[in-house]
Amino acid sequence: MIWLRRTAAVALGILLLLVLLGTLMLQSVNATLLNPDFYMDQLEDADVYAFVMDNALSSAVDEARDQEPGDIDVDLRANPVEASGLSTSGIVEAVQRALSAEDLEALVAPSVREVAGYVTGRSDTFTIDLPLAETIRDLVDELLALMREEDVYERLLELELEPRVDETAGQAVDPDDDAPRWVQQLFGSDDQGNNRLAEVVTGALTPEWFATQVEHVVNELTSYLVGDTEDFELRIRLSDALVAAAVEDLKSVLHEADAFDFVYTDILDPTVEDNLDETITLPYGVEVGRDEVSELLRQAAPRPWVQQQADLLIDDVSAYVTGRSEGFATSISLVERKETAAGLLTELAVARVEESVRGLPACSADAEAGAIAALGGGRIPDCLPPGVPVDDLLVDVRAAITEAIPPLVLGPVPDAVTYSDSDLRLELREAGGPDALAALDDVRELLSEGWSYSAADLRADLASEPDLLDGLDRVRAFVADGYVHTPDDPSASGLGVVLDELHEVSSDFRGGERAAWLIVAVLLVAIGALGGTSWSGRVVWASGSLLAAAVAILFQFWPVYEVISGGLAELAREEIAAQSSEDLGDTARLGAEKLVDLVEGAADDFAGGVRRPAFVVAAIALVVLLAAVFSGRFIRPDRTLQEQALDGR
Repeated sequence: MIWLRRTAAVALGILLLLVLLGTLMLQSVNATLLNPDFYMDQLEDADVYAFVMDNALSSAVDEARDQEPGDIDVDLRANPVEASGLSTSGIVEAVQRALSAEDLEALVAPSVREVAGYVTGRSDTFTIDLPLAETIRDLVDELLALMREEDVYERLLELELEPRVDETAGQAVDPDDDAPRWVQQLFGSDDQGNNRLAEVVTGALTPEWFATQVEHVVNELTSYLVGDTEDFELRIRLSDALVAAAVEDLKSVLHEADAFDFVYTDILDPTVEDNLDETITLPYGVEVGRDEVSELLRQAAPRPWVQQQADLLIDDVSAYVTGRSEGFATSISLVERKETAAGLLTELAVARVEESVRGLPACSADAEAGAIAALGGGRIPDCLPPGVPVDDLLVDVRAAITEAIPPLVLGPVPDAVTYSDSDLRLELREAGGPDALAALDDVRELLSEGWSYSAADLRADLASEPDLLDGLDRVRAFVADGYVHTPDDPSASGLGVVLDELHEVSSDFRGGERAAWLIVAVLLVAIGALGGTSWSGRVVWASGSLLAAAVAILFQFWPVYEVISGGLAELAREEIAAQSSEDLGDTARLGAEKLVDLVEGAADDFAGGVRRPAFVVAAIALVVLLAAVFSGRFIRPDRTLQEQALDGR
């Protein structure tokens, strides 16, 4: 019968091992995973805050520097970190001046404790109220100051803004004999193939101006993000002084062309061509070509007058191209030029008649009547009638030609020619097509109105992406007001739902430690009652079983754990190291390695939470066992050997 009882005691001893293991693990869970301070200690022991602000930050900057512009979700021509010329150490130091590792810990630790308290069931709600607004402002100020100090704006102006202006100005107009010279001068290319209009605009842009614009944009966005304002408007435009400089540069470009190209070749010559026939016949059969009329008008114009008209046109065109005027209509008076040209044309025509009549022979009697009739009809005769001196004839010729020139030649030419923005746009479209015209409008808008973007524009752009819009609102609300979480909050995100589930599990899990120890005590009593036949025997069985269970647990959570945990950690690190850079970036690799350190440290603490009380239990069980054994021998020495033998059974 005693062997049956002791067999049952041994079976209960095995159960005791399992129950004690569960009890010690439950106790360790309560001391570690269900203790908010445990998470704080893990972060501190792993030096996570210093890691984030040093190693991880440096790696992230280097990784960002190596990215191709196309991999960044922003329309950039060059990698902004690389283009800035800033060193990694310079960027990291600027960030650390705004937010040191100690500042990060002071900022984050209270929220970690709040979340940990909720997840572990210690509290029924948690609040995250990070003073991020001031930190973000400090960070922005430090980075902007660094950019000014390191002349970043000058580099970004050259690499980013100037190419965009060149695109806005469009492709240069190809050289074309049919295109007006001044159109080619303004919208064509220089000797290096650069767009002259783009050079005019970029010549007005200064690093100081660019720095002011960037800082305005960043500060506006920062204020909106941290909730200081409910609206923002980004407006980038050139100052009046810069636009005035662009106007002067534009005038300089246009002044490089001959003034006659502006006034005559591009404006007056086409006017003559449109209003005159190719050949005009004057009295006495004198023919004058349209080109000759144009040339005489040129000769009739003194250079100061031509330059004056060109200056007026250049002023009006420059003001229009730079957006300082909505339109223009430059009027060039030709009244005086036509009068002068009429005299020159008269002399030309008379000279041609004189050349023809001075060589005429004297008329015979038969030809005299025909010659007189020809002269009366305003034609040059084949012979010169007697009694008609050449000089007298030329006087009549001059009078007739002088009278005929205004209505026949100069009358069709208007007294004034007006060149307007409509003419400019028509010529530009013919020379460069719709793209050239669009480039002109883009440049005008850039110089006159600049570029603007508001919160309403942002929300309109995000209207098709409701998740992004909701995310933006959540971020702004979080930065401004923090976050308060209560169980089963209908507005909670996916993470909030997970936290609720962990909270429920932790709440149910807590409080079982006393019950577990009570079960251990019951098992010990049962083992002692079944295994022993005396009080000392019962204590020996109970303490011996407890000692054996504790030693077994110590073996599992000491040498066995050390071997297994060390191997798993090393395997995890090898797996991380084996990942390619495409699959796992340098920063993610560092984070994964730090996560392994955190898990390893947490596991060590958890194992220690089992190992230490197991050692205490083993020590207590050993002391009790020794005391029971020795008490059985020395307390009752008068017992018979038979009784002692029965106890031994």
